Amino acid sequence: MKGSLNLGELAPLSGPSASRISFYETSGLDSAVERTSNGYRTFRPQQYPCLGIIESAHHDGFSLDQICHLLPVNYGQ
Repeated sequence: MKGSLNLGELAPLSGPSASRISFYETSGLDSAVERTSNGYRTFRPQQYPCLGIIESAHHDGFSLDQICHLLPVNYGQ
């Protein structure tokens, strides 16, 4: 797997749909998203497992604020 993936490449690998990943970004859960010069989102390898954590917790009924506290301390850095 290459170092970073765009949203369309990441969604099938991480679990959440592309629209759900975008929702997490706009909600502030995934602030580590970088953008290319043409505006495409890129995701680093350390973000992939965290998206699974976010999706599982959201599915289990955790609020966005609660999910934020489940993520690793260095997530987004």
